[in-house]
Amino acid sequence: MSRILDTVAVAAVGALSRLPRSFALRLGCWFGAIAHRLGGRKNPRIRTNLERAGVNDPARATASAWRHMGQTMFEMFWMLDRPPEQALEGARIEGMDQVRKAAARGKGILLVTAHAANWDLMSMALARENIAPVAVIARNLRTPGLERKQIRCRERAGIRTLVRGEAGAGITAYRWLTRGGVLGVMMDRLSTGRRITVPFLGNATRMPLGPPELACRSGAAVVLGLSERLEDGGTAVQYQELDTAGISSAVEMAKIIASALDRELRTRPEQWFWIYRRQTEWEGEYTLTDK
Repeated sequence: MSRILDTVAVAAVGALSRLPRSFALRLGCWFGAIAHRLGGRKNPRIRTNLERAGVNDPARATASAWRHMGQTMFEMFWMLDRPPEQALEGARIEGMDQVRKAAARGKGILLVTAHAANWDLMSMALARENIAPVAVIARNLRTPGLERKQIRCRERAGIRTLVRGEAGAGITAYRWLTRGGVLGVMMDRLSTGRRITVPFLGNATRMPLGPPELACRSGAAVVLGLSERLEDGGTAVQYQELDTAGISSAVEMAKIIASALDRELRTRPEQWFWIYRRQTEWEGEYTLTDK
């Protein structure tokens, strides 16, 4: 079954990439609206979580979250067979001066981000500026054909892909930073290994400690990068360096990253991927786990 789904996904990507971007976004919006109607048990969970995140109209925000998810999925699929300059066309870039200042120190940059709007544009925009070599840590999709397309898309943009969990990925990531490179990591996805439970959007999430440990060991700067879907369908890509001076503890580094993500995502919570079970109850204390 997975092979069939992979084949269908690759074919769909090929067809989608032939369409204008605006039409792909409209298709994604329609897909999200239909998924919302068929959301079943997911809708109450998303609505409750959005309410905890401080949204005034959680029912309306739930519908918006599905539409944003559809747009992001379809746009990212559309990009896979397109050159990077087309993927970045019309993107509004903010804060690149902070990235340049951080890169000038020569100790590398840990680019931390979350699943909001089109997150792949962040690494593409950095690679286009040629400030430093760019790599991202990605998970194994278990769909080889689609994964190959993603890797080739990043390669065309000058981005190296390190697959999480593969032999040698950790030491490669560390060396990448110590040589002055940019390493992009998603900090809102549940993963194996050492994690810390942190407050996040009204509940909590288990944040991986691996990336903060890399930053502490290498002395890399930590830059928060987030994408935001604009009303006209375009994307704003925003970077800001986090103040981690003097921080040598991965736990304290994780707290700073979590706080920054929470603060920024609360301004556009419906653009985060609420569909996945990435949250747990916040019990008022930071908890470490090695599982």
